[in-house]
Amino acid sequence: PVRLEVGATLTVHVESDAGEALEGAVVSVWQPSDRGPEKTLLVGPGDRTDRVRYAPTGPAGVARIAGLAPGELTHLRVGGVGHLASEASLHLDGADGDLRVTLRRTVALRGAIVEPEGLPVGFARVSVVYADRGETKWIELLADHAGRFEVLLPPGRHELTIEPPYLVAGVTRTFPVNLRPGGGLDKQFVFDGHLSPW
Repeated sequence: PVRLEVGATLTVHVESDAGEALEGAVVSVWQPSDRGPEKTLLVGPGDRTDRVRYAPTGPAGVARIAGLAPGELTHLRVGGVGHLASEASLHLDGADGDLRVTLRRTVALRGAIVEPEGLPVGFARVSVVYADRGETKWIELLADHAGRFEVLLPPGRHELTIEPPYLVAGVTRTFPVNLRPGGGLDKQFVFDGHLSPW
């Protein structure tokens, strides 16, 4: 764990999984509020400046956040365009801290959900299960009115589940998806289940 003293600076080095420094990534640090837990969840402009700090990385992939107070950080998040965000909790009660974060590159999965007759299945719920550094994670999103969706995922084998927007309990279809590094995938998913609740 990184430990910082009062007013300390956290230095974060951000690189891609290819070992390249990431310029323009954003490091965000949330700290507990001394105004009580009910204020901690508020994110309006007047509430966030005293406990959320942001810093972009420069050409060397380094961001510095100064003036941090001691105590448990509720959240550290590092994100960069074309990469999966990384999150962690840190405890602050020592000297200045130095942290190295590696972000995984992503590829785009663009899909169109259709019935066997070719009609779009609009507003279907799409769930994707994927592995990230040994942890199972998932993303949920809605397809648009024409059954189209786009999601950024790490390369590898994933499981995509589609559920229609209609009130039909338990009607889902699961599809395997294999995303290769360096390229996206455009795919049509044919939902051959019973779509009408009547």
